[in-house]
Amino acid sequence: MQKLYCIIGRSPINYKKKNLDLKVVWHVDVDLGHLRKVSRQHALIAFNFDKECFEIKCLSKKYPVYVNGDAYYLKDQAVPLTSRSIVTISTESFFFLLPPETIA
Repeated sequence: MQKLYCIIGRSPINYKKKNLDLKVVWHVDVDLGHLRKVSRQHALIAFNFDKECFEIKCLSKKYPVYVNGDAYYLKDQAVPLTSRSIVTISTESFFFLLPPETIA
């Protein structure tokens, strides 16, 4: 990972309408495909320097983000992530993994 945040969602679709080339552009770091229940920018994972942990925020207005089975809808609600937290968006689930700590 090269930065301390990651946007999860679905990538833009290029389409043509009435001989006009229209390109819809928004940014996602992790593309979950073109699932109906995945928003363009669905979730944000970012490092919180005050709490010294990664957190996830739901950016979708319609569909929640699930962390370890609990649903979160609110943009203002940041949910702390630990290594092996299970994150579910629509039908896609994944583990949030942190590298093992190095012993000095």
